[in-house]
Amino acid sequence: MAFYNLFVANDAHISVKNNQLKLKNKEKEETYPIEDINSIVLENLQTNITTYTLSKLAQSKVVVYFCDEKHLPCAYLLPYYSHFSQSKTFETQINLPVPSRKNLWKEIVRHKIQNQNICLKLLFFDLPVKTKEERKQATDFRKFLIDDGYYMIQYSLYGRICGTIENAELHEQKLYYHLPKSGSIRCLTVTEKQYASIKVLLGNKHKKDRHIAEGQLSFF
Repeated sequence: MAFYNLFVANDAHISVKNNQLKLKNKEKEETYPIEDINSIVLENLQTNITTYTLSKLAQSKVVVYFCDEKHLPCAYLLPYYSHFSQSKTFETQINLPVPSRKNLWKEIVRHKIQNQNICLKLLFFDLPVKTKEERKQATDFRKFLIDDGYYMIQYSLYGRICGTIENAELHEQKLYYHLPKSGSIRCLTVTEKQYASIKVLLGNKHKKDRHIAEGQLSFF
């Protein structure tokens, strides 16, 4: 049974040899048995992978996700024959009557709306800046947050709009790869309705806050 879910955040060359998936860059090299891999997320745009490797992964029923320059999933590779009745399933779906298609689409839209409930990731942090190394780590962490789409709500409080639960979890996983060595960092995921109820007692709202009022955020 497959149990590895690989998240490739750094540049790497990915290949296959003797049914082992090999990930290699200048710093290290790791291998995983293909039959033990469930899915792979390719986040770094510098990662390269061969057609042969993609073919072997598809044959082993491994799902491969591709991310764009904003580190968001933009496409995925699914095995065409994931089980013996795959072709029959496709044919059945194509030949569905119009009322059934409308009902299915209605369910899809309903789930999309439900997924919009969790849409904002809040990050609270307090980082030491006494030494040169600590200041560099704090600066690098803030730079990562900005590059990953976070915006500063106020000092040491950053927020990021995440359209779905899955997207929020993905960005939370990315945080673990960029944590500094010391300090205090906490994250909280809230719904747009919860965040829209926030009260500003002094000062002005961030310009992005105005777009998170209930009902203003839409997804296609």
